[in-house]
Amino acid sequence: MDIFEFAMEKERYAENYYRELADKTADHGLKSILLLLANDEVKHCETIKRIKEEDFASIGSVATDIIPNSKQIFQKMRAAKEDFNLDLTEIALFTKAQKFEKNSQEFYAAKAEEVTDKTVKSFLLKLAEEEKKHFILLENIITMLQRPKLWLENAEFNNLDAY
Repeated sequence: MDIFEFAMEKERYAENYYRELADKTADHGLKSILLLLANDEVKHCETIKRIKEEDFASIGSVATDIIPNSKQIFQKMRAAKEDFNLDLTEIALFTKAQKFEKNSQEFYAAKAEEVTDKTVKSFLLKLAEEEKKHFILLENIITMLQRPKLWLENAEFNNLDAY
């Protein structure tokens, strides 16, 4: 299996995982963010497929608006002062997703070091950066779920601003 096939499998797995999480949560804000994550993974997979087919014009389309869109959702959640009733098992599912994103980020960065084609290298580094965004977003969700009242009172979303 080549790097592109493996990468597409990773992206499809992540998409399905986020959709399953979205189905399990009753919170509309979290559900929206999880569906944004799933849709990002679909976009990544489609872009990887085009790159594999040597459609290099697609490279610029890797970046998404997930951070500003999620930030808006977080702000709405903060304004609504919603209560979150997730148990530790559900929080563990988000932690698993975060670990997967970290693994994906490291995978793409490592593969970028291995390839000689500058266009493919650039593409892989952009994918790594997208996975880093997902990691940070999941970090915010986990913090929110672990300490909801404190998070809602003090949420400034500063660690999302860099993206």
